[in-house]
Amino acid sequence: LLALLEAGCSAPVGAYATAEDGVIRLSAMVASLDGSRILREQRSGSDPDALAREVAHVLLEGGAAELVAAVSSPSPSPCPSAEPNAESRRPS
Repeated sequence: LLALLEAGCSAPVGAYATAEDGVIRLSAMVASLDGSRILREQRSGSDPDALAREVAHVLLEGGAAELVAAVSSPSPSPCPSAEPNAESRRPS
C-alpha cells in the first residue's frame, strides 16, 4: 500500500488487514500531519494485491497524494522493510 501511495516511512498512512475463511478485509487511512484531514477506505476480497490497488485508488482519488506529498522529502529514505513481519506469522 505504501508503494502504491508513493508514501515513505514517515507518511501518516495506516493499514490493517484480517483474513477469515479466504476473505481479506483491508482498512487503510491517510491523514494530514495535524490530523485535520483523514481519508479512510475499507474493502474486502480474496486477492491481496488487487485489494491494495483498489484501496489505494480510492484514497488517491480522495486526495491522498496531496497529503503524502506534504510530508515527503525530495528523496525519502527507504523503509527498512515493506514485507510483513515473519515473526508475527509464526505459530506460538
